[in-house]
Parts: sequence; C-alpha cells; structure tokens
Amino acid sequence: MGRIVDVKNPETQNRANQQAAPLRHWLLNGVALSVLSVALASVPMTARAQDQRPIDLLQSPSAQSSPAPAAASAETGNVQGVDSNVRPLTDAEAIEQINNDGALAVTAQATPPATRPQATAPAAPVEGAIVVRAGKHPGFERLVFDWPETVDYQLDRQGDRLTVRFDQPGEPDLRAVAFMELQLATSVVSTGTANAMALSMSIPADAEIRDFRLDTKVVVDIVGQPSNTQPVVRQSVQVPAPAAAPSPTAPVPDQRPAVTAGTSAQTAVATPSAPITQQAGTPLVNNEPAEPAETPEAQELVLPRAPDQESVDLTVVEGEASDENQIAAQTTSIRIDPNVPTAAAIFARADALWIAFSLPDLDVTPLIEGPAASQVRRADVFRLENGMAYRFPLPPGLYPRAELDGRVWEVNLSPIVTPTPTARIEIEGSEVSAGKRLSIGMDVSGVVMELEDPLIGDRLFLVPANKAGVAVREARRLPELEFIPAVQGAVIRPLIDDLEVTAGTETVKVQAPEGLLLSASRSDLLGAATQGAPTVDGLKLFDLEEWQRGPMAAFEGNRIQLQQDISEIPLSERAPYYLDLARLYFAHGFGAEATGLIRLAVEIMPELGEQPEVRALRGAAMALRGDGAEALADLEIEALNIHPEAALWRGVALTRLGRWAQAGQQFLQSGDLILSYPNGLYREIAGLMAEALLVVDEVDVAEAIVNELSRRSAEISVNQAAINYLRGDIALRQGLLEDGQSLWKQVADEGKDQLYRVKARLGLIESELAAGAITKEEAIPSLEQLRFAWRGDTLELAILRRLGVLYLDTGDYFGGFELLRRAAGYFPGSTQSQALTADLAQAFRRLYVDGEADQMSPIEAYGLFDEFRELNPLGDTGDKVIQRLAERLISVDLLGEAAELLQQQVEFRALGLEKSRLGARL
Repeated sequence: MGRIVDVKNPETQNRANQQAAPLRHWLLNGVALSVLSVALASVPMTARAQDQRPIDLLQSPSAQSSPAPAAASAETGNVQGVDSNVRPLTDAEAIEQINNDGALAVTAQATPPATRPQATAPAAPVEGAIVVRAGKHPGFERLVFDWPETVDYQLDRQGDRLTVRFDQPGEPDLRAVAFMELQLATSVVSTGTANAMALSMSIPADAEIRDFRLDTKVVVDIVGQPSNTQPVVRQSVQVPAPAAAPSPTAPVPDQRPAVTAGTSAQTAVATPSAPITQQAGTPLVNNEPAEPAETPEAQELVLPRAPDQESVDLTVVEGEASDENQIAAQTTSIRIDPNVPTAAAIFARADALWIAFSLPDLDVTPLIEGPAASQVRRADVFRLENGMAYRFPLPPGLYPRAELDGRVWEVNLSPIVTPTPTARIEIEGSEVSAGKRLSIGMDVSGVVMELEDPLIGDRLFLVPANKAGVAVREARRLPELEFIPAVQGAVIRPLIDDLEVTAGTETVKVQAPEGLLLSASRSDLLGAATQGAPTVDGLKLFDLEEWQRGPMAAFEGNRIQLQQDISEIPLSERAPYYLDLARLYFAHGFGAEATGLIRLAVEIMPELGEQPEVRALRGAAMALRGDGAEALADLEIEALNIHPEAALWRGVALTRLGRWAQAGQQFLQSGDLILSYPNGLYREIAGLMAEALLVVDEVDVAEAIVNELSRRSAEISVNQAAINYLRGDIALRQGLLEDGQSLWKQVADEGKDQLYRVKARLGLIESELAAGAITKEEAIPSLEQLRFAWRGDTLELAILRRLGVLYLDTGDYFGGFELLRRAAGYFPGSTQSQALTADLAQAFRRLYVDGEADQMSPIEAYGLFDEFRELNPLGDTGDKVIQRLAERLISVDLLGEAAELLQQQVEFRALGLEKSRLGARL
C-alpha cells in the first residue's frame, strides 16, 4: 500500500476570499523581470501515472489563472505543449481520491503479479554534470551553478526552504559543496526531474537571497548569520514506484566470493600493482541475481547487486513527507564486511570513490544496493604493501558518507551533503623556525598505506581511521604537501620526495628530514599557518580577508605592530614575519612594498624562493605593481597550473605586457574568483580583466565585471572614467555605435583619469575611421596629438604603431618607416616591438618585392631603400630587389648610385658565378 500526498500549497490555505496570490521572481542585472500571478481553485482532478509514478491532472483550468494553463485531455492525460509520458493507471492499481480543501491524497495499491518482473536498471547519468561550487564569505555564502550555456531559472522560497529551479535538465555535481560545511545553506538536496534540474536547501528564516548571472553561470548568495539549529522542513515528495525502489539491506553472508580469479594477492610492494581484474570468461561472483545482466568487461570487477524486493510499502503521512524519506529513496549504499574490526580510509577524487582498509589479505565482495547500484557495481581492486583498496565509479550528484555498523563499513552515496567537523591539525616546533611538523589528532590504527593513483599518476599517503566520520575533510595545500578532502581518515599528497607520514594510535605525524617550511604565528593549521592554502571553491591561494586584518582604517596600526614584532626578534628568524607583513601590504593593494618584503624574507631563507605559495604571492605582487615579465616567471611554474587564482594573476601580468588576448584566456580560467576579492584589490584589477575579456569577445562576462566594479566604486566616486570607457567599448561591440561613442566622448572631454582619457580618444579615432566618418589623412593629426599624451608603456607603443601604419597607408613611407623603427627601439624584445618589426618588413616587401615602389621615382625609391636597407630580405629575393633597383637607377643615368648598390652586393651577398657576373656588370 502506498500513499502519495500532495501537501497543501500554503497559498491555497490563505485563499479564503478566492483572491489571486502573486508569485514574483526578479532576475538581477537588468536581464529580465517576470511577474506571474497564479490563483489556485478547487477543481476536479484525475489520477494518472507518469514514469511509473502516480500523478494528478486538473480536468479544467482555473478561471483565475493567468496566463491560462495548458489544456489537459481527460482521455489520455496528455498536457498540450508539455513533453511527458502520462498514462491512465492500470486495472492492477487501485485509486482512492480524497479532496480536502485543495489537498489531494492518492492511494495506490499495486497488485502482485504472478511472476516477479525483471528489475529495470536506473537511467544512465546525464553526460556533463553541472558543477555547483560553494564559497564562504564574510556575511554570506555563495553557490555558483556553472552551466555550459545560458539557462532560465527561478527561485522558490517557502519560509526556511529555498529551491533553485532551472528550465534545463542536468545532473548537479555537488562535490565542491560536500566539504565546505556551509552554515547558511544546509541539507542540500537534488530535486530535479527528467526535464529540469532543481536544488533544494534549508536556509535561515531571516536570510536575504541575492541572485545574478555571470556569463552562463548563475550565482545565488545567502546573506545572513547562521542559526544554531535548522528546523526540519517537511515537503511533498515523489516516491519511485515499487519496480524502481531500493531494496532493504540484505544480510551479509559469512562466506564471500573472492574478488579475483587466478590472481594471488600481492604483498610487500611499495606501490599498488595493476588493478586485479577478471579473466575473460571466468565468473568472479557466483551470487549474481537471477535477472540478466550485461557481460562485464575483462578489466573490471563486477560486484553483485542487492536483490530487489517483492513488494515495497511506501507510506507518507499527510503533511509529514520529510527530507529524510526523500533522501533515503535516492541513497545507494556500499557495505563491506572485513569479518574483523578494521580501520578505513575513504575519499572521492576524479569521479572515483576510493575505499581502503588496513588489511592486506582482505578478500570480500562489497554488497551494493540502491538506485545507482548499476553505475557503482564495477570496481577495481588494488593490493597495497600493508592494505588494500577498492576504486568505484562515483556517479555525478552523489556524495559519500561513512558509517560503521559493528565490523561492517557502509558508505552511503546520497544527493545531500552532510556537514561534519574536520580533524584538527596543529603545527609542532618553533614558532619562528623552518623546522616544523604537523600533528593530526585522530583515532587511527597505526598504519599508513601508500597508493599510486593510476588515473592521475601521483602518490598518496592513506591513513585509515578506526571510528566512522573521523577525517581531514578540508582541502589544504602547503609548500611540501597537500591534504586531499577525505570522507574517512586522512589522505596526504606529498609534493617533495622525502615527506614522512607516520601514525600512532591517537595522532598522525607529517614531517620532512629538514622540517616543514611553515610560516605560522600560531599553532592552528586552519588559521594563520594556512594562509595561502587552497580551498574547495576554486582552489584559492590567498586568504585576503585574513591577511587584511581588518579594514583600511586599521592598516597603519597593524603595520606598526608587525614591524614592532619584527624588530624584537633576531635577524635570522625574521623571514616568516616579513612574509606576514608582505601579505598585509598585498591584501591592501600595495604591490611594490609587498615585493620588497618578500625579497627580504628570501634573502634570510633562500629556500622560500622556491616554494609555490611564496612564488605565487611574489608573482601577484609584481603583477600588481606593473612588472609583468618578472611576475610571469613566478606565476607560470608547473606547481601553480592547477590554481585558478594563479591564472587570475597571470592575466593581470599579461595585461601589463600588452598581451590582451592571452590575458583574456587566463582570466576565463579563473572563473568568478575575483568576486570574492576585497573592494580595494577588485578596483585595482577589475578594469584590466574586463578590457582583456572584451578582446576575446567575452562581452557578457566583461559587462558583469564592469557592473560589479561600478557597484563597488559608487561610494567613493573612483574608477568612473574606467567604467564609462569600458561601457562604451561594450556598447560598440553590441552594435550601439552612438551610445558607445557618446560614452567615450564624455571620458575624453571630462574624465579625470589620464589613462582612460587617452584610451577613449584613441578609441574614438578608430571607431570614426571604421564608420567612415573621417579619412586616414584626417586621423593622422589627432593621433599626433596623442603621441605625447601617454608615455612609457604598451599604450604609447599602440599609438605609435597605429600612426606609423597610417603614414604608410597614406603614402608617407619615410615618415611611417621612421616612426615604426623608432617605436620598436623603445621597447626592444617586447611582443609589441616584434609586431612593429613585422609591420616594417611587410611594408618594405610590399614596396620593393611586390613592386609598389615602381610608382615612385628612381631616386625616391633609392633614397628610401638606402635609409632602411636593413629591411631588405635575405637570399635571392633580396638580391633581386637590389638588381631591380640598380637597373632603374641606370635607366635614368644615376650610375654612381647603381654602382654602389651592386658593389655592396658583390662584397657582402653574392657568391661564386653570381659574384663574377655582378663584377663584370660593374
């Protein structure tokens, strides 16, 4: 017997006078405004079934609804305009309708068939899961839905429950949410359908919700303070029909089949052997269910699926449909009975779930049950030196949680993220010395296993824990090691060859022969010692909020205090304190000062200069002060390739070098990380980011960055020239010529920022040339005025290059060649200088190889050639240019000039017979 209850809509409860209740949804940033008024009325309903689930359909639309709902057919149950699979309930299904003031209860009783039907495997997961990232920020928490294309969405808030609905299907990937331990958004559940994705979560009742778009991303902010407790929210649920329902946990058999066939366990090896696999044609498991199954591949271990139930009793009391019931229906469990008490290490990585035990000879088959069992049941087995490990596929949208039932380990994969505390990590050793080690307080077995991940190719230390839920759950990156987020135990990735990990019974020690380089001012790793460590939401390198130590008003006091601390300790121990002071300067936007302090720290401890964290900070500080080349030397090291924050600062460095297109690509790799930056740093680099994004035609993303820059600059009236310039550029790229030019004219005439005044004037000239409003000859005087308006960087080079090309295009070859050659000498070796040289070579070739110089008099052609003869191509092409020009000079009796050309060719270019021929010609 199953009862499906459509819990009474709160709006129908307030419908005493049958008035329409409006539902309003706002899309920010001026994208759209949608106001939908809906009135629910008591109407007859018809029971139907869709995708094996009972549903109800309105037999007639509400007269008060606006717009009118799609018409429903009482014969077939199909709804016009809606792609659905709706059928009348069969005779084997008894229906009971209870109309209770707008609420409907449907009771369905499935008649047991004569024979048990075959279980239907769950649908395959949607390819390309939608990544949902999470971040904690001062006063709010953020969820970012990273769609591959723009989708429409709605926010539905019912008290302390928030649901985000999208009009496109998708499988949410919530692994980034799993380890963030959000306090404002809890009990995160995937509640989507086959045609739409949705995510539901609990929020504080007094929280404010903000939402906006950033390119194809949808950003939702929950603003407020976390509550001590969150109330349990009850809601109606759709319960799968019996054929698709998960079966109860089957008893664990005493004897389990071996996981390998014809392969003995490997012991006493430092790294795992290749996965233990089934030999083709040899069954590994002899307790498979009776229903047919696909033949497993030869390189995979096929685990048995728990038998389906003959019948399922799904009872949901009216008004009591809880989140727990819905989650349980979507949970898949993996049960492993080692037959003896044992510790476990469990973690998820690269779409795989790893479960490792400290028993080398463990040889049992996991029991898997639940709706995703068919997707999880194929696993590889690895034999380690002092343990073994299973590797399972991890379907998108499912998140592991470890439980221990006696000696049986159970890993539940559910769509909800369960926040749990992480193990405390402390630093042991002198507060100012480099020789430190880490200590992790955990109830462990004393075993450390070593695993080589065959997919990623790196080496991991696995520390299994005895009690369920004891884990280092947060991602942390330090100079010599990285903590991989774990569900159970600890997972450590060494970044040096001689990292040592040892375990007792209550602690885990991580150290190196020379000690770990940890610049901490207190012994809590999760505090100052991890400044610069990555976090889950985007692998952040810089903890800017911590480094700022408060607002700008407190900067001077903090600076004096840190300098006082430095003066009281010996010079040889000052390096960590110099770094702390450098972080303070950098977080407040002082790149030059931060660079100098980092240099002092490296002089005291040279090994710091090779640490990725320090190089990232030094590179960002140099990019901030304008030194792009030196910044890239630090930011382009391999260890920083995985960090979006390094990509952000590589983008800043590339803009300093005028490499705007490359900068745009780097900024795209950084995602929306810049939105988490404090206002001061954001205002420093947001304009550069937007300008680079426009170069690579990411107009929508650039517009979002500029809008945020405008919001953050409103109170102090800064950056207005930059904002108007960028908005003018955006308007032009959107085809709004008049709007764009009007904004640029405003900046050029009234802007207080000389940089953007020059950029606006240059942009106006270019746009007027493109529109045909002025000629090239008319543009030259305006560009000549700009030559001296901005000096010393790539903007000056861009002005000189454009002016030189215009001179060439208008026939002033001498002026164009001279200007381009001089400009190339201003910035030797730069990318722009190389482009100028290419312009010169191309123009010279057009004149003397392609023949445009034939339109000049012989003496003019000779004079120009003689002044810029270094541009003459090498080889036969250049020889022909000389001979052709010499013949023209001879034709007008300029024999001396012709002889000089030929003499230089004989002395410096010609060889062999050609040299003899030219000598005779002379």
